[in-house]
Amino acid sequence: MSVAAAVSGASPGRAAGSGREQQVREPIELDLDCGLLRFEDGEWTLVSADGAGGGGGGGGGSNAKDVSDLRRKVATLEEENNMLKYKMEVLIDMLAVAELDRKKMEDKLERRGVVAGSKAGA
Repeated sequence: MSVAAAVSGASPGRAAGSGREQQVREPIELDLDCGLLRFEDGEWTLVSADGAGGGGGGGGGSNAKDVSDLRRKVATLEEENNMLKYKMEVLIDMLAVAELDRKKMEDKLERRGVVAGSKAGA
């Protein structure tokens, strides 16, 4: 796979009439077998797909589609995971309340002289 990185115009230029130097940042482009990738604003994007690549998987645009599909799937799974964590917290709270109710009932029965699991007069 050939990789050619072309950075055009990345050297700082002068702003017209201001006298101050201003850095002009052009995007970084990679020409790969699957197509042209561009790094802009902190993200890589597929600019064009050749489709003529040899042993690649399908068309060049399928990689960008796969990434998009995987990101959607990750977001869905994260939402589901958060919901399951919330449900677990609710169940733990319900268990704690049930245990407190059981303990309260047991103490109440002991005050009345009835002990759970024992027979009076035996």
